Amino acid sequence: MRFRYFAFDLDGTLVDTTPALTVGLDETLDQLGRRRVGADTVARISGHGLRALLRSAVLMSGSPIGDLELSEAVRAFRAAYERELIERAVPATGARETIAKLVESGAKAAVLTNKPTRSSVDLLAHLGYADLLDYVVGGDLDLPRKPDPAGLLTLLEHWEARRDDALLVGSSRVDMQTARNADVHIALCSPFGDLHRIFGLGADFVLDGFEQLVPLAGLVETPAPIRRPSI
Repeated sequence: MRFRYFAFDLDGTLVDTTPALTVGLDETLDQLGRRRVGADTVARISGHGLRALLRSAVLMSGSPIGDLELSEAVRAFRAAYERELIERAVPATGARETIAKLVESGAKAAVLTNKPTRSSVDLLAHLGYADLLDYVVGGDLDLPRKPDPAGLLTLLEHWEARRDDALLVGSSRVDMQTARNADVHIALCSPFGDLHRIFGLGADFVLDGFEQLVPLAGLVETPAPIRRPSI
């Protein structure tokens, strides 16, 4: 099987934004008079949007707050996070080089993220992806967010691609569910965490490094990806 269309998750896959999230969340919790939760907790509970992250952090430090106060706090959180994002973002090792090689071989690449489109585009441009990606599908478009398959299916429609020719590359259970909901193959990686945490999720491929995507596009310069054991 060879894939020609690659949709990449952003945070936790191509880049680690935990440092920027942590700084922004710390500032917001300070303003609310709540205790900070720390980077490890942020990494564990993020992935469902800033509002959900802030709500969870608030609940860890006491009683919930009202919707109006939460909405105001989310605006402050977003401003602080976006201010820190470019400077503190950590790129995944080998990701850009691998995507460049895939695109040079004739493959298509895009990003599918629950993060806002504008900040995602700015971040990707800063990291040197602008000339490699066909599309960036963000979480603020008029589409349901992951794990709903709508964003991924929209990409396939734009590409005029068959589902069997596409691969979603992600790093979380949400990405896994998105791929299964779209009936698209999934490769999981963990460039910023323990690889073992994704082994039990049931992915079609588990990547030890981004270079292992190369043989999936028909190139054979690197070892094949780790496959999920048969059950």
